[in-house]
Amino acid sequence: MLAQRLEESGVRVVWLGAGHDAPRNRALSQHAGIDATDAFGVRELAELGRHALFAVTNDSGPMHVLSAAGIPVYAFFGPTNWRRNHALGQADRVLGHPVDCSPCSLGVCPPERGHACLAGVTAEAVLARLSSDGLIGAAAGRDRDSAR
Repeated sequence: MLAQRLEESGVRVVWLGAGHDAPRNRALSQHAGIDATDAFGVRELAELGRHALFAVTNDSGPMHVLSAAGIPVYAFFGPTNWRRNHALGQADRVLGHPVDCSPCSLGVCPPERGHACLAGVTAEAVLARLSSDGLIGAAAGRDRDSAR
């Protein structure tokens, strides 16, 4: 799981969302991170973003707020069109897997497709990207030390 691997690398994970996200975030936070469902309004989320090193999110309102806070935002796109919906200035941080059915804009993926557009994005690939961008791993530690 990506969240567990991030926490093992020293990055604290915060699960954001509202209302219907509560059961999922509660379950996810039992393995890694903090459940912050319904804890942030737009202003508070922007302030959280100002203190974050980066964000990994889905195509959502919080993606745009965190991007506006000036941090790198890595966003998962599959059924939605990243070319139309990505956070401004973050197109090079879109996380997806090119398949012929994406973007489909369907609310529910047909079972025979198995979310191939997202299943192809592995935790290892995201971690490798964050590492190559100097946000986790040895390079990130050096950058943080030199900034102190």
